[in-house]
Amino acid sequence: MLTHTTNKDTRAIEAILDFQNRQYLYPLVYEPELPLTKRGEGAQLIERCDDIIKSTNDNRLYRILELTNKLKVLLISDPMTDKSAAAMDVNIGYLDDPNELPGLAHLCQCMLPRESKKYALNDYSMYISFNKGRSGGSTHMDHTTYYFDIHTNKLWGALDHFAQFFIEPILSEDRIEEEVMAIEWEYMNNLQNNVYIYDHLDNSKDLESVKFKFGLGNKHTLDTVPKQKGINVWERLLEFYEVHYSADIMSLCVLSKENLNELEKMVVDIFCKIPNKNIQPQKWNYNLFHQDHCGHTWYTVPAQNTRALLITFPISLARFFDTFSEEYKCRPTKYISYFLEREGENTLLTCLKKLDLCKSIVCGERAKARGYMFYDIRLNLTENGLKHTESIIYQVFHHIWLMQQENSMEWIFDVHIIDATKNINICRGC
Repeated sequence: MLTHTTNKDTRAIEAILDFQNRQYLYPLVYEPELPLTKRGEGAQLIERCDDIIKSTNDNRLYRILELTNKLKVLLISDPMTDKSAAAMDVNIGYLDDPNELPGLAHLCQCMLPRESKKYALNDYSMYISFNKGRSGGSTHMDHTTYYFDIHTNKLWGALDHFAQFFIEPILSEDRIEEEVMAIEWEYMNNLQNNVYIYDHLDNSKDLESVKFKFGLGNKHTLDTVPKQKGINVWERLLEFYEVHYSADIMSLCVLSKENLNELEKMVVDIFCKIPNKNIQPQKWNYNLFHQDHCGHTWYTVPAQNTRALLITFPISLARFFDTFSEEYKCRPTKYISYFLEREGENTLLTCLKKLDLCKSIVCGERAKARGYMFYDIRLNLTENGLKHTESIIYQVFHHIWLMQQENSMEWIFDVHIIDATKNINICRGC
């Protein structure tokens, strides 16, 4: 993530969109057995679904729509909320940046909210802030998210401003320099951020396979170098928007106090105007690491004081997140994580703690883009552990080997099923 604005409802909606908009997760929302109601001829809807699986303690009401322009919509009605919120996720990210213009997708994300044919410069940001709201956006490898929250009585006006980003935006050449300087400021701040440093290292490992992309961009990549090469950044920005922004690769989520029928009318009336250019989002089905990079140790000097050893495995996203595959149903990474993280007699963590090498272990999947994923084992080390990383790596692989020798322990799956059920039922909504 390149930029982020925090708010309870906004975070929730952004998470929902990030989850439901990825192509390999669509079946979780659009299961064939769900009772989809077809709309009549001339209607602005293709499909509607109200039968949403949710927590028994969740009093919110949900509805899924698909508009005639192929825009996918999730509506959430919560009469108790004191804020309305919305987010739009577009299946385009910085992996689609031209090689000669790193940061172009991020620049587009920064430019779109500024001005449209319907609303003057900065009208959107002023409308949101004047009505006790916040707004933001984030550019990821394969998708870009725009979001806001606002006083509940001002939702319709905010949605109308918001939709103009995707209907008739004005990408003014005069504003590019200002936005590039804002990106440069963000870049300089991120140099002191460990998460950004680690992410940058991840991307730089796969130069041969995924074509390393500097997604954030800075003044050097978006101003200095293009001028040297005679590249018109404004013309390339217009081309990027026209080629990549289309309703059929967008998903909208709206949360407010109104009932679902009222929310549906608002959304359909406004967002059906977004053009559909019939775009197919790319899948990045590459070998994540070049063979020469496997089995190597990479050292990073952190911006903040931390001691950690991260062991990373590239894994097939199609296998692990195809909802119809056996791997998805049994969640093998959950099994592996439990085995490596647990404390007890002769476990990896207990062994390393006794040797004063490690404080804790955290394992899990880390999705980067469609078809592009890692499985990480992160060990938080002691000062002594930092001096014995090779011994720790040996112990990790030794315990993985021990796990392979054992018969599968069904009780581990049972524990995860119970925990997952509890988590769903405890949740009242995001």
